[in-house]
Amino acid sequence: MRQERAAAIEWLFRMHYARMYRTAFSLLRDEEESKDVVSGVFAKICDGGVVLREDDEEGFLVVCVRNACLNVISKKKLHEKLLRLYPLDNKASLTLPTADEERLNRMLEFIDNEMTVQTSRIFKLCFDEGKTYKEAAEMQGVSVAAVNKHIVKALKTLREKFGKVQGK
Repeated sequence: MRQERAAAIEWLFRMHYARMYRTAFSLLRDEEESKDVVSGVFAKICDGGVVLREDDEEGFLVVCVRNACLNVISKKKLHEKLLRLYPLDNKASLTLPTADEERLNRMLEFIDNEMTVQTSRIFKLCFDEGKTYKEAAEMQGVSVAAVNKHIVKALKTLREKFGKVQGK
């Protein structure tokens, strides 16, 4: 049974890797990150974290890669915004202090893995991409009130989990 599953995954890898990689590279424009994303999708398949749809394996795999790339891009954007908040008055301040960087990474991971997909998506649209509630509502096919509920829920959850953000 285990050998059959491994053989099936190897077959999927051989059949779909090239298209998955091209998709990742078109979004990320980085060879190593693209390879990492595709490998990560296959790792999730091996771990049982992703269950394949048999009706359209290739399309499903490409969507998984696209979503993983969007997560990478989203994390980069949030990280860059946080970096801009810190003064760059000397070379030592070009990187975040380790504790702050770890806290940010935990928050990003929490947003991606612990919040519902809809809440995470809406939160990122509003805070990462700068969309208005109305724009986010139109993009997600929900009401502005629903967007507001998701944002309130996300912020409340983040405050409970990570406490209030210190600052000005």
